[in-house]
Amino acid sequence: MDPVEDDENYHGQYQGIATENDVTQSIMMDYPRSLHTLGPMELSCSPDFQFSYSQWDFQWSQEVLEAIGKLPDFTPNQNADLNSVVNFFFQDSKPVSVKDYLEVFHKVPENLKKLRNLTKLLKSLGREDVVKAMHLQNKAIRWLGPVLQEEMLISDIAPSLWVQLTTALSTPHQQGFDWRWLAKKVDIQPLYINSWQQKDNPADQVLTSWRVKKEATIGRLFDLLLEQREDLAAML
Repeated sequence: MDPVEDDENYHGQYQGIATENDVTQSIMMDYPRSLHTLGPMELSCSPDFQFSYSQWDFQWSQEVLEAIGKLPDFTPNQNADLNSVVNFFFQDSKPVSVKDYLEVFHKVPENLKKLRNLTKLLKSLGREDVVKAMHLQNKAIRWLGPVLQEEMLISDIAPSLWVQLTTALSTPHQQGFDWRWLAKKVDIQPLYINSWQQKDNPADQVLTSWRVKKEATIGRLFDLLLEQREDLAAML
C-alpha cells in the first residue's frame, strides 16, 4: 500500500461550532418521517464508546455546511451506493447536492449511528473531499472515524503526519495519557518503556515497534486514541 500523500488542507483543522440549521425541503422519493418521533437511542462509533442521542441534538456546523456547499454533487452512481446505508432515498437517476444529502441525513436519528459507515463508504467512492469537510466539526469526529482509510497500516502514514503525531504524543500529559499510556495499550513491555524515557521522541519508538503487527491500522489507532486523546485522534 502506498503512503498517503500529505494534505495540509485538513491536518490541524478540527474546529466547528454547532449551529441550528434551516429546515431542508425534501427532494426524496421516500422518507420515514415517523423516525422523528423515536425516543433516545444509543449511538456508538466503536465497541467501547456509547452516547445517547438525547444528550446531543446533532446539527451540522455552519463551517461544515459552507464547506460542503462548494463541493461537486454526488453522481447518480454514488447516490445509489449511498442510499444503501441510510434510511431515506434520493432519486439515484440524477446528481444530488452534498449539502442536501447531509442536511437530510442528520434529521433522521437512526442515521447518526451510521456516520462512520457513511465516511467509510465515501472514502471508497473517492469522495474524501466530503469526509474532510465533515471533519471540520470537531464534535462529530468520534462518530465519523478517521479521515484516512481505516484499513491503512500506520507504517504508511505520511512522514510529516508521523512526526506531528509522535511529537504531540511524546509531550507529557497532565493525566498521563501520553506515549506511556499508548505503549501499555499496544502491549509494549515495561522494560522498553523504561528505556525509551530518555528519548527525544519516545512515541516514535512506540509506533515503530507496534507497526509490525497486523492490527496496527489507522482504524485501530484512531479508536485507541479516542478513548482519552480525541485531540490526537483528530489528526488521523
